[in-house]
Amino acid sequence: MGDEKFSGKWLSRWKTVEDASSSVKKTLQRVEDFGCEVMLISADRVTPSFAYTVGIFDVISMPEIITVGLQSDVSHHALNEAFQRMRSGFDLLRGRHPGIVGDVDVEFVQSIRSDSITSCCAQTGFTTAKMYRFFK
Repeated sequence: MGDEKFSGKWLSRWKTVEDASSSVKKTLQRVEDFGCEVMLISADRVTPSFAYTVGIFDVISMPEIITVGLQSDVSHHALNEAFQRMRSGFDLLRGRHPGIVGDVDVEFVQSIRSDSITSCCAQTGFTTAKMYRFFK
């Protein structure tokens, strides 16, 4: 990534908030440095683990992405790889994408459920990923 810094309207606005918590400041710095931050949420007895991006919509005007039910290291890698492909101009909503998660082809779908986690990002929507494994 080098010395490139990312910017966006919301990032600029939030960086001026003096009483922002340390975790918010860390997230803002990661979005500025890397273009997004991946938030990892552990599973509990009722809810599977999930991970989602923060910052993609602001810095490149593309939807945030969420994965559900994957191990945290797999989710982290997959979301970062998907972000890099989006930056390079790939339309992740078209077809299946090899190489994001090992030998699994990934298909992204636009999420429209308003009663799920996507409601926290209603302005931007999320893109969710379905994983497909093809046996040889």
